[in-house]
Amino acid sequence: MSQFPMLKTGAAAQYPLERESRRGVRVMRFLDGSEQRYAARKERRRWVVRVDQLDEREAAALSEFARRYFETLERFAFTDPADGSVHPQCVLEGERQTVLAGGEWRFGTTLVIAAEEG
Repeated sequence: MSQFPMLKTGAAAQYPLERESRRGVRVMRFLDGSEQRYAARKERRRWVVRVDQLDEREAAALSEFARRYFETLERFAFTDPADGSVHPQCVLEGERQTVLAGGEWRFGTTLVIAAEEG
C-alpha cells in the first residue's frame, strides 16, 4: 500500500487544514414519541489539503502520486497532520489533480482526501 507523500519539512499539509468527520445516523421513533438513534454508516473523515510555495521536487512528487492514484484507484495511507493518526484506507476525491506553477518556489495544488473508518 502506498503512503501519501510528505513535504520536505516532514509535514503532509500546510495551514490552514480543513478536516471533517461525518457519521450517518438513523432515528427510530416509537409510538410513545421517544426516539432511539444509532450509527447507520461507518465514520467518514475528509481532509482538504492545500499546499503552496512548493519546490519543483515536492510538486512533482504530489503530481506523480495523484497521477498514479487516478490510474489505479488503489487506496493509500494518510497521516492526519492534526493528530498524527494513520488512516490506511484513503482515496482522493475528484477526477484529477492540477499543479499550478507561478515561478520558482511557487508551485501549489489542492487535494481532497477521504477515509472510511472501520
